[in-house]
Amino acid sequence: MNIKNNSKGFTLIEVLVASFILLVGILGTASLIINSIKYNEATQKRVVAQKLLQGEVSKLRGIDISDFTKSKLKNKLGFSSSVEQGYPSGGDVDSACPSDYEFKLYKVIKKNINDSSKFYKYTLKLCVDDDYLKPYLKRVIVTIYWTYNKKLHSIKTKLFITSGVR
Repeated sequence: MNIKNNSKGFTLIEVLVASFILLVGILGTASLIINSIKYNEATQKRVVAQKLLQGEVSKLRGIDISDFTKSKLKNKLGFSSSVEQGYPSGGDVDSACPSDYEFKLYKVIKKNINDSSKFYKYTLKLCVDDDYLKPYLKRVIVTIYWTYNKKLHSIKTKLFITSGVR
């Protein structure tokens, strides 16, 4: 009996092993893409927060020290004494300013992203030390808060407001 081995193809085992290897590669790539999309959105929220913080600090630096009062900041820049419903709040947002700071104010910001219907919500907290080298200097802490994945994130900066001498 003479049996010829003319195998011109793949065995079932070879096909299954190749399919498994291909499946592992596709699943790994899909996981990588999903994670990069998540990190991209987190980074985008942080970049927007940094730009908003920078813009608010520029506005604050442009205010004369005599106008740097609780009532004038509310009227000129739209600050309020509390956070609106639906914006980042609780935890550090509602916590008191350091003990030597006289007052805190809030401003909520709704930012449209890329002309889409998607909005990011931020809360800006302002802590002001009125008596720091009075009447020449005021110490200010500006913090912006946002939520991502149900966690509160923030960026903080400190600045000094001077009287007329720039």
